[in-house]
Amino acid sequence: MEPPLCQDAAAAAEPRLPLRPAEEPKSSIGRQKGRNFEAEEEIQLCNAYLSIGKDSNVGTGQSAATFWERLTNYYNEH
Repeated sequence: MEPPLCQDAAAAAEPRLPLRPAEEPKSSIGRQKGRNFEAEEEIQLCNAYLSIGKDSNVGTGQSAATFWERLTNYYNEH
């Protein structure tokens, strides 16, 4: 019997690695939920996200840390 067309010989010869067991979820004991945003804060947060996330001068070339730093600064300034 021939292998399916989408499977090449190299892929068929590779050994399959076992799946890792799922990690235990982090406990939320001792943590409290923060307060919800007010409507004005939520709108400003969305504006900050759109302004920073759609910045064509930077694009996708920024790290996650830089993105969140810029978003925080924009939110706090406006």
